[in-house]
Amino acid sequence: MTQETESPRDPGVEAAAPLGAQPLTPLTPSEAAGVYRAIFERRDMRHFAGGEVDERTLSRLLLAAHHAPSVGFMQPWRFIRVRDGEIRQHLHRLVEQERLRTAHALGERSQEFLRIKVQGILDAAEVWVVALADGRQAHVFGRRTMPFMDMASVACAIQNLWLAARTEGLGLGWVSIFEPSDVARCLGLPADALPVAILCLGPVHGSNDLPLLEKAGWASRLPLQQVVFEDQWGRPCSVVDAAIQPRDVIEHLTGSEDRGPQRIVCLTEETTEWLYLLGQESRIVGISGYTVRPRRARAEKPKVSAFLSAKIDQILALQPDAVFGFSDLQADIAAALIRAGVSVTVFNQRSVDEIFSMLFQVAAMVGCADEGQTRIAAMRARLRAIAQAAARLDAEDKRRPRVYFEEWDEPPISAIRWVSELIGLAGGVDIFAEPAQRPLGKDRIIADPTEIVQRAPDIVIGSWCGKKFRPEKVAARPGWERVPAVRDGQLFEIKSADILQPGPAALTDGVEQLHRIIEAWRCRYG
Repeated sequence: MTQETESPRDPGVEAAAPLGAQPLTPLTPSEAAGVYRAIFERRDMRHFAGGEVDERTLSRLLLAAHHAPSVGFMQPWRFIRVRDGEIRQHLHRLVEQERLRTAHALGERSQEFLRIKVQGILDAAEVWVVALADGRQAHVFGRRTMPFMDMASVACAIQNLWLAARTEGLGLGWVSIFEPSDVARCLGLPADALPVAILCLGPVHGSNDLPLLEKAGWASRLPLQQVVFEDQWGRPCSVVDAAIQPRDVIEHLTGSEDRGPQRIVCLTEETTEWLYLLGQESRIVGISGYTVRPRRARAEKPKVSAFLSAKIDQILALQPDAVFGFSDLQADIAAALIRAGVSVTVFNQRSVDEIFSMLFQVAAMVGCADEGQTRIAAMRARLRAIAQAAARLDAEDKRRPRVYFEEWDEPPISAIRWVSELIGLAGGVDIFAEPAQRPLGKDRIIADPTEIVQRAPDIVIGSWCGKKFRPEKVAARPGWERVPAVRDGQLFEIKSADILQPGPAALTDGVEQLHRIIEAWRCRYG
């Protein structure tokens, strides 16, 4: 082999390790799966749910951002926290101005663009502006021929922050639709500093399987083989596996495809929804006929049970290796299946903490303990944010409304325990908090309906177990014209699938609706 054609790397010679270098040990499979999950599930968020981000969490996120790589170790990033309400409003106006200019520049796609939400500055718990530092022209190392590498370094810091936010169950959105000189003036930046991002950070209502712009039809992710080449531009790279998907990476690391039961029948909705959220829907072979969450489950899975009855023969024909049920009301179904040799797990969650416990147990049973913990942490963080919002109104001497939650109308049945707890967390007072501790509906029947009138609820929320709530029928009950909720038009429905399901629904969509109803009342009447 001539000198000209000799390989640049001699496999027989090992390069000397840098002085003081430590062995680079791989992460454990579980740790590695967490890193890849954060990468694959990171989303550019736009729909924020208010709340707060505590200072210890913020400190961790900023530390992660500051540990990003940078060309020549120049660390060109500067982070500015925006706490002043007027400055936040001004930034929002600047983005809106540029949004309209961008729409005009897009021509025939302008209306399509305007339908897309591009920022959450007024909704997010935190707003930060990221800028390139002044004096960066003095940094030549790595930038002599590519001066834009300072921008690449800042992008690395933002990506670190993004991934760290995902691990904390928080959303982050990068807003770049603004005129930099306008933002620089707003924040008093030095002459040669340059704002490059307005970051919206905080709790979000939820995340999507796809990026926002892909979901909106603006663009699609390119196949990997279109962006990876070998030796020459456009030459296919041999290491690219066109078939591999993010889930394949996670399953390879966790081995979750080989863990736990593979053929599960869910007799109630909450375990079905949770398994779908965990990405384990392929394990489900049968569901309850009352399942509406997620909607696709009804089309994808056979319906083999009601709440108090089940098609035992059909369940056995599915050859399940696990059946998940709920409460003593399904004890007879469970007994019949156990006698037939089926493994049955019946949960009996009645409180918020017990719901979280059930969610973790199911996640662990299907080999998704880490992902389950992550999702549970995100739900708990949102509940804390809602509780903090209620506490702020307490500090402003806004009265907490008296709330009557009706689970059934004839006879009237008051709220079950987890609903009562969520009412309190959202800033209300359950007027029948005592019977809420009783697990059975028959023990929460209000024997004397006039007692509801006497307790004078400010808000009435109906969730009639699959039957449509009729506010006009409630308002027409004898003596109810004296009830503050009727007088003020504060009668609402929350669908039973959202609040009476002791699983993800109650802790997400259910509590969010309670929060909106109660907070609106406190702001208007409190």
